[in-house]
Amino acid sequence: MAEGTVRVSGLNLRGSLTTGAAVKVLRRSSRVEILGEETWLRVRTRDGLTGYVFGDFIERDPPPDVAVEAQTPSKKLALERYHHERFVGNPVTADVDFFPLLDRIAGFAQTCKLFVHVTSSTRDPGGQVSGAIVEPAKRSTDLRWSGDFSTPDVVHVDDGLNLRNPQLWEAKLASRA
Repeated sequence: MAEGTVRVSGLNLRGSLTTGAAVKVLRRSSRVEILGEETWLRVRTRDGLTGYVFGDFIERDPPPDVAVEAQTPSKKLALERYHHERFVGNPVTADVDFFPLLDRIAGFAQTCKLFVHVTSSTRDPGGQVSGAIVEPAKRSTDLRWSGDFSTPDVVHVDDGLNLRNPQLWEAKLASRA
């Protein structure tokens, strides 16, 4: 199912096409799921309301061009250098289990004609991070884009393995000798 972002302020969400009464006014940057398409789009809001909006006012998300299969990461940390033309700046060193997710980020960047500017990547536990915007995470891995952090951290990317499977995360960390 496609998703998109409202590009204007005050977009009416209507109960039916063209002349339907507005059931809600959507703010700029509101996220919607696109359920159908003509000139008008049938959408669902995050709070579950469905209705219609004029399609020109929704910016569509690029389709994912790299499917990431669910797989169980190995218990051993295997750090390697990751290369892709869309990653610029400092080198990316990551566990090879995260490479499919890095490929997916690179695919989005390619589709959107963007570059991912890397300032740092994997570091030694307890290692210092210079120029950090927020206090560096003490228990983090690599690929969760701005998750539910207690302090906003718009540049942090990690996969949340330390939260989903702390035992596996500890095993990986312990294998880094």
